[in-house]
Amino acid sequence: MRFDQVAISLDPRTTANCLDLALLILRRQARPLLALWALIAIPACTLTYILVDQFQCSLWTGLLIFLVTSSPLGVLAVMGVAPSMFGEPFTARDVWRRMNSGGWRLLVTTQLLRIGAIFAGTVLCVIPGALLAVRYGFLTEQFALANLSKDLFDSNLKDLIKAEFSDLCARSVWITLFCGLLWVSLFMLADMVGYYVLFGMGLVTGRLSVDTQYRELDEAFATIVDFIWHDARVVAALLACGLLVYVLGRLAWFLVYIDLRVRRDCWDMELQIVHEAERLEAV
Repeated sequence: MRFDQVAISLDPRTTANCLDLALLILRRQARPLLALWALIAIPACTLTYILVDQFQCSLWTGLLIFLVTSSPLGVLAVMGVAPSMFGEPFTARDVWRRMNSGGWRLLVTTQLLRIGAIFAGTVLCVIPGALLAVRYGFLTEQFALANLSKDLFDSNLKDLIKAEFSDLCARSVWITLFCGLLWVSLFMLADMVGYYVLFGMGLVTGRLSVDTQYRELDEAFATIVDFIWHDARVVAALLACGLLVYVLGRLAWFLVYIDLRVRRDCWDMELQIVHEAERLEAV
């Protein structure tokens, strides 16, 4: 890795800047990211559809599968994107090579932490699980960059997180809210595309008709919610959209890590010094 190969500017960024740059990265790296998304989303959505359609499961099943499958999807995405920001190629083969260099152990660790956060959020309320997720939210970034170069490793990450913990919690909330709204919008877009472009094959539109003239408003709302909650096609589509939006949110969180290192650890200056030292050694 060379400092002059860095693909993004190492500048302080707000949460909005991180989301904006994450959208740009998602567009530029669309092919490998969509391949990783399909690797996780296709079997997850197929399993969800079968469970809801054949075993009378509900949207809760889709949410549980989302929580389980989003963790490995995030690990794979960061293992590809993080090195690509420092001049390394981003292909499926490169991601699997990095996974074979200790990445599977990291995946198991993050999955166990995710299960622990879910358990803490279920038993002790949502807040402890969210705090646990923020506390250990940068393990993948640290691993991916440390494997790329020892100069990218951060031994003071715990201290940085402790110093900026409240800010990181606020950033995670804003990213979650943005991705939640985008999740709903993407699902509605898929519904409209299916109905108006694919000859009436919408997810909800065209399949559910509620006549509010003869029903109470709360009864009509309950009918719509019940349909969305138990329809296999809708639940599988929500899962697919959710996993796609999660990739964006995970990239934004990776950029939050970059911002943390730049603001609190003077990372940009450190890498410039390393680059200049390497140049002088080569002279």
